[in-house]
Amino acid sequence: MSDSRAPFHRIAIGTDHGGFEMKNRLVAFLESEGHPVIDCGTYAGDPADYPIYAGRVARAVSSGLADAGILLCKSGNGVAMVANRHAGVRAAWAEDEKGAALTREHNNANTLVIGSEHLRGDLIGTVRAWLSTPHEPGSRHGRRVAMIDELDEVQVSALPALRLIQATASPWLAGVPAELADSENFAPFIARHHLRGATAGRAPLAAEVTSNPEHWRSSIRRLESERLDGEALAQALYLQHVHKVADALASTFARTDGDEGLVAVHVPIASNATAEEIVADARNVVGTLERPNTIVSVPALPATLEGISALASEGHSILLRGIVSPRALDVALNAWFDGLAVRTAKDQAIHTQRLVPSVPAATLREDCQLEGLVSAASALLTTMNRHAKGRRYNDLALSGAALPRMAWDCEGAKETGVELAAALFAPLTIQIHDTDFFEVPEGALDSAEHPLRDWLTRSTKSDTAPSSDIEQLQRAVPAELCKREADAAAELTAAIKAVLQN
Repeated sequence: MSDSRAPFHRIAIGTDHGGFEMKNRLVAFLESEGHPVIDCGTYAGDPADYPIYAGRVARAVSSGLADAGILLCKSGNGVAMVANRHAGVRAAWAEDEKGAALTREHNNANTLVIGSEHLRGDLIGTVRAWLSTPHEPGSRHGRRVAMIDELDEVQVSALPALRLIQATASPWLAGVPAELADSENFAPFIARHHLRGATAGRAPLAAEVTSNPEHWRSSIRRLESERLDGEALAQALYLQHVHKVADALASTFARTDGDEGLVAVHVPIASNATAEEIVADARNVVGTLERPNTIVSVPALPATLEGISALASEGHSILLRGIVSPRALDVALNAWFDGLAVRTAKDQAIHTQRLVPSVPAATLREDCQLEGLVSAASALLTTMNRHAKGRRYNDLALSGAALPRMAWDCEGAKETGVELAAALFAPLTIQIHDTDFFEVPEGALDSAEHPLRDWLTRSTKSDTAPSSDIEQLQRAVPAELCKREADAAAELTAAIKAVLQN
């Protein structure tokens, strides 16, 4: 981890034949400066394989046996590649004193790499500069080094959420419990499981207000004093919950430049809504959010797909719920790119906007069975990849457009294998609704009997079509999401009225 000083005392040093003479000079110098030296070889000038000696140094640094390492070879490239595959090692190449100092100041490098054929400065001066330069963890450079350190935690952890990150999935907590968001445990929960985002729903909030009215009474009374009642009061309480979740993820949003730390906010939409009504509802919600890391969440109705272009052209980000068919995804992506193109034509920024099409993985599995889920997932990914490689997106990318990122919504999933397999089908975002998932014992997912093994095998072999009508399912799923969101809004309003009446 980051230190505000150069904490190096015991130094491990290693090289192949390309840096043998330099190594001998450095061992003598380091010992003269009072540094205990672990000489990891090579011990002669004969041809030697650099991975052996770079690995020895890297293991010494990674394990804590050495405070720091120095690696040499002719180019410096090979030993650096080996070292940086070890947890906790930050190996950086330098060719002179200035470069060596910057690897400490900016990168908190704990292993210095020198290419004997590319060294421009003085060897001893370069190493001395590296040893004497401190790193400041409170600076912007310290924040970036902390992001590197987080990758180490991911690689060595067996916690379920971190295993998802290993599969390049971005774990979100869907339907954040209001009790958790209100507690002092939420920030540690996010840090422990490296949550990358969340969705904030009304249904969990309504359930908690109903089950624990005393906890919510003061907040509801305070909102009532602002002359709010009925649906307006319910919306205000919901937005308070959204803001708490968004604030807890704000640091993730900031340090990833808006790629992560997003919170999706649901917009209730009637099944017969027009595109204009959907856009208006979304605008109203966006106007009340007051947090830069919130994005509007809407069901993927035909009217919504039509309205995406307008929302994108106005600078909004969208989570599109209930995408099942490749055709619906294709329409959504084209509409999104249409909206971004309008903005670029006006020289307006698009780099902060995000589109997240969300696929109900558990619903697909239930309706299409396992083979159908694999086939549907493959078809959706094919559509996404075609757009990602297309000229239209590439042109927009030059203006800063982020690639839309698929999400797998695992609501209703009963097995951890469903979540994990879905993440591997679309390694971008996965929405997990059950907080218990995150508390599976470390190492439990390593079992050879775990469903993930079977799912991975099947995913590489299935070419069969889904067993149900995907287009029919595409019409049914978003309509059901609309109904559920409307019911949740009504339940929250009723729960608040009950609190006020007692």
